[in-house]
Amino acid sequence: MNERSTEFVALGHAGSEHYAGIETFPNPGVARVEMTSDELVAMCPVTNQPDMYVATIEYAPSFRKLAR
Repeated sequence: MNERSTEFVALGHAGSEHYAGIETFPNPGVARVEMTSDELVAMCPVTNQPDMYVATIEYAPSFRKLAR
C-alpha cells in the first residue's frame, strides 16, 4: 500500500504547481456531505445571454473524504 502524506499539498494553492491530484483525508464519522454553489453559469444558445443556476452535490462518504 502507498504511503499517503498527511499534509494537504494543493489546499490554498489553486491552479499552481502544488496540485497533486484529488486530496483526501480519513472520514471522522461524517454520514452525509452537501456542497452547494450558486456560481454555475451557462450561455443560452438562442439569446447568448447567461443562464445562472444553483448546483448541489450530495454524497455519503465511505472511509475517506475529499478536501476542498
